[in-house]
Amino acid sequence: MAGCHGFDLLLEPGVIGRGFKDLSRGNRWSVHVECASKPAMRVMREVEKAGRNVTSVLRRKSRGLSRTAQLEVLDEFVQRERPELVLPMYKMVRDAVWFKWDARLHARIVALLAKDGQSNAAMLQDLPEVQEFLSLAQRADLGCALIESYAHCGLRSHALAAFQNLQSLPLARAVPFGYKSLIRAYCVLDLPSEAEQFLRAMQAAGYQPSGDEYKSLIHGFGRNGMLREMEMLACEMCNQGVALDTAGFNIIISSYGQAGQHDKMVEVVDRMIAAGVEPNLVSWNALTKACPSLITALSDGCGLLASPELLLLRLKEQRASSPGEICVVKVLLLHGVPPKAVTWSSASWQLDLHSMSLGTASVVFPMWLSCLRDQFKSGKQAPGEVRVVTGWGKHSEADVRAPIRRMMVGGLGAMESPFKADPNNCGTLVARGSALKQWLLTLPSN
Repeated sequence: MAGCHGFDLLLEPGVIGRGFKDLSRGNRWSVHVECASKPAMRVMREVEKAGRNVTSVLRRKSRGLSRTAQLEVLDEFVQRERPELVLPMYKMVRDAVWFKWDARLHARIVALLAKDGQSNAAMLQDLPEVQEFLSLAQRADLGCALIESYAHCGLRSHALAAFQNLQSLPLARAVPFGYKSLIRAYCVLDLPSEAEQFLRAMQAAGYQPSGDEYKSLIHGFGRNGMLREMEMLACEMCNQGVALDTAGFNIIISSYGQAGQHDKMVEVVDRMIAAGVEPNLVSWNALTKACPSLITALSDGCGLLASPELLLLRLKEQRASSPGEICVVKVLLLHGVPPKAVTWSSASWQLDLHSMSLGTASVVFPMWLSCLRDQFKSGKQAPGEVRVVTGWGKHSEADVRAPIRRMMVGGLGAMESPFKADPNNCGTLVARGSALKQWLLTLPSN
């Protein structure tokens, strides 16, 4: 058993990381089945109703599925931690003419079986042999994937054993890639201090960590409230000549937001801009998430969507608003509407609120209305139509129920705006340019 499936890894029975909840117990099938394709959903529903004949039903119903649908069903079984269904499905996938070796998929299945230890020992024996056809590079990929998959299952000893096996591979990139995977794995386990020790071991072995390893650690420390250590890693990263990118800055902003340190969030935004890194929608969402009074203010008065001045005035009047929250909102108002959220053409003006949080949309929309008002006051020709996108896709029910759409429909309806639902896309609100111009010029701005 040791040398076949887990990259020469001994899968000790019963070794499960302590302190990690096994979410697979109990209501394994209580959640609604939602695969991406209808054929996959049909198979999942049939399997749900199969009872004792579940394996035979699975084989029969899966034969005519497409490659994508079979992989979707297999992924569902892995996520739901049903090894008795994972193995027959995996064998069918591997026997298909289109099958292509996937180290991450195999590692997830090995880790799933290892999680329950001795109870899955017989199933582990049934896993297809992999060593016979794997190249050195593929074995290294599998070893790295095993490290991270074991970590997701809370199996620290297994992750370390996989790393030890990687070190024995006669492949130059195996060791540094193993360190990278270990750092990510221990950050997943919420053990950033231990992950940092692997970073130091990696440096001592002569390997230079990349920005990804630093960001994993920054995220790990930030998520656990270890903000001093987080900043020290960010400083070291820059001193090593590895620049913080947008994702790195966003991690730090989110960490300070989680800690309620609004002043630090503003400082990071200033550092971000000084470094020539433009805040994106993830930055905005992280900033507004730390300002719950935005949502409270909107629930008290829908007219706040009319202008940024009214929104800021209400926040100042609201006792629930902290000075830090008001400071963050001011920074966002000074920054202006995110350029990638707007489209200007002679035929149509559009604001895309898709991917924004409720708080971000509540700040961006009144700023956009203010921009439109200024455009019209300067004599700009009204376009044929003005559009507000609250969501994309074909799922009309999801779009109708989306919080941003509800906020926009309720707020604009209360202000008697000319915006109406687009009959061709329920996630979009549309108004004629001339009607919007007339409405905006009569709307109070403060």
